[in-house]
Amino acid sequence: MDKLNGNRPEKEYDVIIAGGGILGVTLSYWISAIPGIKVCLIEASQRVAMHSSSRNTGVIHRPFYMNPDKKRLFAWASQKSYSMWKSFASDFNLPWNPAGTLEIAKREEDLKRLDAFSNWAVKNGMGNDEFRIFDEKEMKQEYPYLAGKGAILSKTDTSVDFGIFTNTLFRSINRENFTFMPGTYLEPENIDIGSSSILVVNGENRFRLGFRHLINAAGSDSLKIAHKMGLAKDKGMLHFRGDYWKVRENAFPEIRHNIYTIPEHPEFPFLDPHFIVRHDDSRQIGPNAAPVFSPYAYEGISERLLDPLRTLFEKPFMPKLKLLTDREFLQLAWSEWESSLIKNKMGLRVKEFIPGFKNDVLLDRGIAGIRHSVIDSDGFLEDSMVIDGPLSTHIINYNSPGATGSPAYSALIVHNLLEAGVFGERKNPSSRLLSIWNFENLFL
Repeated sequence: MDKLNGNRPEKEYDVIIAGGGILGVTLSYWISAIPGIKVCLIEASQRVAMHSSSRNTGVIHRPFYMNPDKKRLFAWASQKSYSMWKSFASDFNLPWNPAGTLEIAKREEDLKRLDAFSNWAVKNGMGNDEFRIFDEKEMKQEYPYLAGKGAILSKTDTSVDFGIFTNTLFRSINRENFTFMPGTYLEPENIDIGSSSILVVNGENRFRLGFRHLINAAGSDSLKIAHKMGLAKDKGMLHFRGDYWKVRENAFPEIRHNIYTIPEHPEFPFLDPHFIVRHDDSRQIGPNAAPVFSPYAYEGISERLLDPLRTLFEKPFMPKLKLLTDREFLQLAWSEWESSLIKNKMGLRVKEFIPGFKNDVLLDRGIAGIRHSVIDSDGFLEDSMVIDGPLSTHIINYNSPGATGSPAYSALIVHNLLEAGVFGERKNPSSRLLSIWNFENLFL
């Protein structure tokens, strides 16, 4: 590797993308196909999709549950991306299990949400034949093994493996204009916008990369990078681990859909556990949302001893203090931890919507994934946020259903950068260099 040589860049790129998750890879796919544009993807891990992109429920979500006013970007991207992923899976013979999702109203007051879901589905572009509402009587007839006051079935929700999807897409990127730097991370405090360069670290090597534009898609580090560039200083980030339990093979063969329930506390990122039919037809229960103090704390509460203090007291402090004095939030957080640690606690939660559920069907722990939620003085952000800075674009709070919508979402970011002249003369990604999807078709 090139060694650090003052502030002079050792390598020059038109675009540097920080973060090799599914968003960074889809951005790389589009931008590397723009004629004459050299793009570099840097990723701290040794491979792409090592974290949230592989550690998730694995469901391509349809936008029936996304309020088009509050989750406009996610809803649009999810709707547009469904057919893109479907053709992608077919072209590469990837796992595609259209299990569907049944979302249950456990309480009478949840029935109003079912009506809202029906309206949102249509507003977000779903066809009337893609979903069905069940009242309590119809639900008992169709699903006698479940409990609830009603439900909505999203017939085209599909179980996949986003880790496989991301790696397959990564191998399809146009290599003429693309460089990948694994095991490399940028040091936010050493971003030198004045000279259009960043200092990166790879093992024992430190070197400087020049750029015309930086795209920050770094997930758990995205807000930290934005802060170092003087942006989003009023926002903080908290981490929530979702734990899954494996279900014994051949248990509940009658359950053919993913089973969700309408969240009791939508203002917090705490999830009622789901019954998940995976892409390979295996079953898991989860996730919960237990607060942790490190972005990769897949076990315990943190990676390092001092992480809790760093997380709680790094600026901005006030949004976190507001949550830590909220009794409801603290009670819910403790409940999430109980169901993470104690199998019986998780079982009791599942029994509320699958009455015949017994704890002995829960075997080993499944995967664990971490959601990085952005907060401000008003609470948790519902939608993702794209922030433009000097020579930079920052994508923060890119959570579920981020994997679902990543093809269209990343294309929209590239489209907006093209419109703003960031890449110089307007040239769309070339169809000659795109092996899978067509850029122009998204914006017709």
